[in-house]
Amino acid sequence: YRTIATEENRFLRTMDRGLNELEAMLDTLPTGGTLDGERAFYLHATLGLPFEVTRDVVVERGYQIDEAGFKAAQEEHATVSSKGSFFGDIDVAEAYTRALENLRHNGFTEVAHDLYGAYSQEVNLIALLHNGQPLESATVGDRVEVVLDRTPFYVESGGQVSDTGIIEGDGWLIDIEDVRRPVGGLIIHIGEVVQGTVQSNVPCIASIDAERRVDIMRNHTATHLLHAALRKRLGTHVQQRGSLVAPNRLRFDFSHDAALTFDEMNDVQREVNQEILANLPVTAVWKTLNAAKAEGAMALFGEKYGDQVRTITIGDDKSRYSYELCGGNHVNNTAVIGSFIIVQEGAIAQGIRRVEAITGTQASMFTAHRLNMVNELA
Repeated sequence: YRTIATEENRFLRTMDRGLNELEAMLDTLPTGGTLDGERAFYLHATLGLPFEVTRDVVVERGYQIDEAGFKAAQEEHATVSSKGSFFGDIDVAEAYTRALENLRHNGFTEVAHDLYGAYSQEVNLIALLHNGQPLESATVGDRVEVVLDRTPFYVESGGQVSDTGIIEGDGWLIDIEDVRRPVGGLIIHIGEVVQGTVQSNVPCIASIDAERRVDIMRNHTATHLLHAALRKRLGTHVQQRGSLVAPNRLRFDFSHDAALTFDEMNDVQREVNQEILANLPVTAVWKTLNAAKAEGAMALFGEKYGDQVRTITIGDDKSRYSYELCGGNHVNNTAVIGSFIIVQEGAIAQGIRRVEAITGTQASMFTAHRLNMVNELA
């Protein structure tokens, strides 16, 4: 029974990661847009998310999916494997492992991950890949996976979605729509060449989408405020069980046995907005895990942490409103969030509730839309 339970837990973790990746991809699409086949294949081949599940979620959310593109990517991968290439007859994950081994053989150590520095940085393009297979060059229209020696791009972790942006060099430009860590030690920037011809081992500039990053930061800090407000209103039994921090919304899963009443939701929303208006400072500090725990820092249930952890404090040290372990990106003060609106609350499992909310520009647009509806009815 223990073996079966372990396998079930592993499968559920795989599905959850794949679904979170899919949600993040859909958040980048325009209303009614199409999820391209290669991204669907990535979910299937690298994260183990069945295509049928991807298709059902995409359609349910009101989007479309490029099924022909998925089949083409699947056939291309099968063709590459059957040719006995450098990677041979192996799956995609193994291809990335071999690619990393090859890079290390040529002197590559690891990517310097500068998540909290400048949004645009001078870097070096170390390698071009496609489904883990090395490319000598790529030109306009080609889909590529770029390996850099250093990157400002955030890679999906802790619920926060990956950054998007551009990588550009002398006469060429790649539009980056996703960033992933297919195997430990390797970060790939996934996108399409939109200008010129690009080769490996050249200097370039990597720039994240700054406006999108700020929207993500608003939602991430708001998630911490929401967690604190829920514990204050409902009780300290409330613990985070999952989250999604995207540019256009946030999703927070937490332990609680009953549906939130109208008054409880109003109180939580009001509480979060009061802390936003209070213009509280948001401070990130690295310290030992033992020191952070001794100070009462909240940790994510089931998460494994190293000896050194990053803490996020909302408020000053004497009167902390929120104090959590977190490696994500945050605003410098709560006023930047603008406003906070809960748009949905419901159960996702026994004893687990989910709140979905919006902030900043999305909240302003939502409010304006509601006011227009009221005016039309008046």
